[in-house]
Amino acid sequence: MENVKQHHFVLVHGACHGAWCWYKLVTLLKLAGHRVTALDLGASGVNPKQLDDVGSISEYVQPLIQFMASIPQDERVVLVGHSYAGICISLAMETFPHKVSVAVFISAYLPHHGSPPGALIQEYFQRTPVESLLDCQYTFGQSPDDDQYRQPILTSAIFGPEYLKAKVYRNCQAEDLELAKMLIRPTGLFVEELSRDCVLTEATYGSVNRVYIVCEEDEVMEETFQRWMIKNSPTQQVISIKQAGHMVMLSKPLELFHSLLKMVGKESSDKQPQWLGTVLSKPKVCGIGGGFGEAMNIDQDEEPEWMNPIIDFFGSGILQPNKSEARKLRLILARYTMVDGQMYRRTFTGPLLRRLDEKEPNQVLAKIYEGHYSNHSGGRTLAHKTVLGVLLAYHAQRRC
Repeated sequence: MENVKQHHFVLVHGACHGAWCWYKLVTLLKLAGHRVTALDLGASGVNPKQLDDVGSISEYVQPLIQFMASIPQDERVVLVGHSYAGICISLAMETFPHKVSVAVFISAYLPHHGSPPGALIQEYFQRTPVESLLDCQYTFGQSPDDDQYRQPILTSAIFGPEYLKAKVYRNCQAEDLELAKMLIRPTGLFVEELSRDCVLTEATYGSVNRVYIVCEEDEVMEETFQRWMIKNSPTQQVISIKQAGHMVMLSKPLELFHSLLKMVGKESSDKQPQWLGTVLSKPKVCGIGGGFGEAMNIDQDEEPEWMNPIIDFFGSGILQPNKSEARKLRLILARYTMVDGQMYRRTFTGPLLRRLDEKEPNQVLAKIYEGHYSNHSGGRTLAHKTVLGVLLAYHAQRRC
């Protein structure tokens, strides 16, 4: 990883969530050699404040502002905001534009410097049918104005379990949904405060490079609303993630990870990130003295030579004429069998084992990481889950 430039990613969660929702992306970024800071905003996650202790947007974003202030003057971070946090990172960009190399809005509110950020929240609720909010709970307060016709002001919200399942976590694994049910907290929305003034300026907020990541199957921030915001406040780059719901960091962590690496120049679209394995123009092998020699070319489409006598016997039932070789083969044959033209290795108590081709290991491990086969707590359960993944892939292939 000596050739990989290290970036510092600062991750900011959306409404009702906390730093915990980034756990999959944090792992990927750290393994890739980057620094990562995931913050809990006021009265969110493990932040000790309660909802009533956070009376303004400045108190809500205080943990982010304090962190940005602590960064050395010569350091620049990749500032990432999800959903409601689009407003939060915009306020940080306004205060510390010189400390942000790029701001990333993930299915998030994208303010324009020419209008109050609260106008986006009002636009969102005007576009959202009340019945689609299901069992979400909201609190309201009165406007400070003396107008006798004043309307109640939305002050806070908490997602209900049905809304979480049907909308927020629609494309996520069941365990991620259950985790959210345990950890979400009510969030202040500060609509009235954010609707008073244009708190962002073109000279500061507008000077920071911005990237928007569109989640195409988001049922909270629908794609039409995301693209409406991008049209009104254009960014330097727009990235779309297909089949991604609102919590893309949980449902599509690898796709989000690759999008972030491409954005900061760490990965081209046609090669793996360097930490997954260096791509050589000509394969080489390390010699005894430490030097490198040319590698042998292997045809991946052919079975290894050691398998040929076993396959030949199962096809013909005839052992080799050489008695010594025939005896060795007879001992080996007890360990293998053929099913539908595929050779499998027998096990004492487990399933039949099959040699994977060149692409299958990465496919199985990718599905395991994305949570297709539940969680694992260690190497032993990971090994069992890998076997399960291979079996499911095999049976799915047979059904096609």
